[in-house]
Amino acid sequence: AEKFNINDPLILQAIHCHTTGCADMNRLDQILFVADKVEPARTYANLDTIRLFAEDDLDQATRICLQEINQYLQKSSKPVHPYARQALTDMDTRIAARK
Repeated sequence: AEKFNINDPLILQAIHCHTTGCADMNRLDQILFVADKVEPARTYANLDTIRLFAEDDLDQATRICLQEINQYLQKSSKPVHPYARQALTDMDTRIAARK
């Protein structure tokens, strides 16, 4: 932040949670999070689905990314970051509330 003279708290939060997600993600958080997960060098299951959702339903794209991360870490016997667990719970709640 200091190196690039970034002081905007919304931008700093989006940078902070762009790898794990976080509770109460706002649109900027989600955009940076999903963009990181769908950049051209990525290759993993459901990537095409996530890219499609990213164009029309950012909440679903975020949710699928979080599910993929959590499943991968669990299968690899690696711990899931608490931020990622909370982000997925929040996305599930947000999407369920739309119905």
